[in-house]
Amino acid sequence: MVRSVIPWIFCLLILGSLASPLALCVVASHGAVMFVATLRNSEAILPNFIVELERAVDHIHTQHRMSTAISVYESGSIDGTKNMLQAWHVRPTRFGRRVIVCANDTAPEAALSRLDRLARARNRALRQARQLWPRGGDEYAAYYVFLNDVFFQAADLLQLIDAIVHGDYNMVCAMDFYRGFYDRWVTRGPDGSIPSRWPPFFMDAPAVFERGRPIVEVESCWNGLAVVRASAVPQAFRAEPVQGCVVSECQIFANEVRQRRNDSAGQIAVLLDTHIAYDPLHYQLQRTLMHRYRDVFRRLNSLSRRLVHTLFVLKMRSTGSERPCPLLPMLCC
Repeated sequence: MVRSVIPWIFCLLILGSLASPLALCVVASHGAVMFVATLRNSEAILPNFIVELERAVDHIHTQHRMSTAISVYESGSIDGTKNMLQAWHVRPTRFGRRVIVCANDTAPEAALSRLDRLARARNRALRQARQLWPRGGDEYAAYYVFLNDVFFQAADLLQLIDAIVHGDYNMVCAMDFYRGFYDRWVTRGPDGSIPSRWPPFFMDAPAVFERGRPIVEVESCWNGLAVVRASAVPQAFRAEPVQGCVVSECQIFANEVRQRRNDSAGQIAVLLDTHIAYDPLHYQLQRTLMHRYRDVFRRLNSLSRRLVHTLFVLKMRSTGSERPCPLLPMLCC
């Protein structure tokens, strides 16, 4: 169906302080921004999550005249997550639509593998979002924003939307941190290499600056917060081995997004200066220590890269594979 596209151009300056006004320079079009979140035992980050997500939604509505929808799926929490989500669910919405489902089917899911359970939860959240709009949502949506249980600021999220709108990417991810860059199980550099935990993260892929921000094209990413062009969103998340390796459902998802190349978009990228974390402590550490002592971490990175390369070569020789499965957990180097 041919849809009319009416551009709305709104530009504000993004300042470095957390107290700075939200800013986004977007050519908005007819369509919606759909937020899809899966949460479990998220009591510690949920107050900030709700405030910042609503702040981003308000900005998108008031500044860019785009519709929004929020879909949250929770299952299996043993802390106060359910109660907090239920209180949020009954609270009136200022803008957009919102659906929150707190499932009680923990017994059936307990028999599933972790990756099967995660894929199932993400599919339910995605299905809820699509059901909020006519014709399944994809035809109406402009972008999907996928969130894990992360600590973030609204400005971080809006920067990702800005990057995908102006950069013609199909998918743009934030950088997530827990003792360094965290989601190295999913993220791969443009050559398929595993990134480092420390700056500059992608040694063999120098960042380019778009609109003054460093961005790196990658093979795959997720990193707890990802914005995906609606036309590139796969029908579902899948959990299955790939070439004999145990692979995250998010990496399979990203690989399918990458395969949906067209003339206007196709790349996947990571916005290096958009930082999120899994608790307030690591968020603040990243924004202070990693910036203040960047040169120190750069030297540590050189040493860690040598270690990673040595381990990689040894595994190549032992398995006879040019691209062996990554070892888990990946909390070193």
